[in-house]
Amino acid sequence: MTQSQRRLVLGAVGVGLLVLAVVLATRRSGGPARLPSRTLTHGVCLACKQEVDVERAVRSEVPFRCPQCGERAVYRAFYCDKCRLAFVPDLHRNEFSEYPKPPAIPSCPKCGNARVKLYDPKDPDQQPEGELRLPPWPQ
Repeated sequence: MTQSQRRLVLGAVGVGLLVLAVVLATRRSGGPARLPSRTLTHGVCLACKQEVDVERAVRSEVPFRCPQCGERAVYRAFYCDKCRLAFVPDLHRNEFSEYPKPPAIPSCPKCGNARVKLYDPKDPDQQPEGELRLPPWPQ
């Protein structure tokens, strides 16, 4: 067997093994992966002033319904690393929604920093100085 024939045979065996691995992996997983339809979100209810975890549909919009008081008043809180403030951004009403909305790009109300992240009270790197700042809830 010549060198080129040997390479051709080894290449064909490699491709065959790769196809076999893909077939076996697809059969074991039961098909293509599916994204979850629900998720757990940490937020703050502006109606009852409680931090809550909300199980919600992935495509649902803020505000979420509060599991404590039942109001649709749960918004995500953010954390500023620069001044160590945990906050819910100021809300704004618009003609397209019955509920007030946070800005698309929230910024820290204390220092103006736009590089904020979602607040997670379980994160040891996110230790706010003072109380969680909440905007007023329009009733």
